[in-house]
Amino acid sequence: MSSPDPLSELRDLHLPAAVSPWPPAPGWWILLAFSVMLIVVIGYFLAHYLDSRKYRRKALAEHRKICSLEGDKERIQNFLELLRRTVISATGENHSASLSTDEFLNFLQESCSKKSLFNCDREKLDQALYSPILGIEIEGITDLCNLIMTDSRRWILDHKVTQAKV
Repeated sequence: MSSPDPLSELRDLHLPAAVSPWPPAPGWWILLAFSVMLIVVIGYFLAHYLDSRKYRRKALAEHRKICSLEGDKERIQNFLELLRRTVISATGENHSASLSTDEFLNFLQESCSKKSLFNCDREKLDQALYSPILGIEIEGITDLCNLIMTDSRRWILDHKVTQAKV
């Protein structure tokens, strides 16, 4: 009555159907939504950051043009004009345009983390800027121009965007 081999009566094993990858579990939907929101937020802040630094890029391009000019007196005047325009672009206020050269350089020192900027002979600078005689070379004007050139570039790169004090 019983067969000699009991294993012969067993049926073959059948594996269950494979799990379908679609639709994903609710946790995957939550992760997808969080990822999309994160990408949108990062994109917004990145675009805002790049837009807020656009005036610095333009100022540096203008700085390179001024460096290629001839004449130390003209370059010093152009560097200071560029710095005034950059301050107006950064703060949105025109107050800095009316400051005297000495007050303006003090303002630039206060608005930058590097406090050693624009430590030059202010009398020689005023003489270079406002000297009515164009043919006379002022002693040390080349060194003064080089100092203003390097300090203005450093200020454009490193200044803090603050509101001008009235």
